[in-house]
Amino acid sequence: MSESKFLTDSRNLNVAIVLFLITDTLLIITGAIYAILGTFMPYHVEYTGLTESDVAAYSSKLMFLISVFIRLIGIYEMIIGISGIYITIYGFRKKEKWAWTILLIASLIFSIPTLIATITITGVLGIPFLLGLFAGIISIIALYISYKEIF
Repeated sequence: MSESKFLTDSRNLNVAIVLFLITDTLLIITGAIYAILGTFMPYHVEYTGLTESDVAAYSSKLMFLISVFIRLIGIYEMIIGISGIYITIYGFRKKEKWAWTILLIASLIFSIPTLIATITITGVLGIPFLLGLFAGIISIIALYISYKEIF
């Protein structure tokens, strides 16, 4: 049986790698949706009670600015996802302590504000909140099961 260059000799570390790659892929996909569409999502309309047409009727420049910010958020999410994949493959997989620490810090810095914002806007049952919660839980599990392998 040939040895994979991607996997390690540790089952726990391999599971953690896959979990991080899942969360990073989710970030890239959701980021791409925001970056490509640059429009209000249904939960934005539900929260504000305003459609894009309503905002554009008030001020077309305001709607343009909002669209630019939505696209930027998408690009930032994609950058975080791509960076996470890079750190996972080139540092975490090699059991480097800095990579584990960076993934912990990045997960906290990204997840906590995202969960607060999405629960405020979509509520507990909103898809963005549930996706963020899912990704946060997966990250915690990945960090937990890999801790002994790396430290």
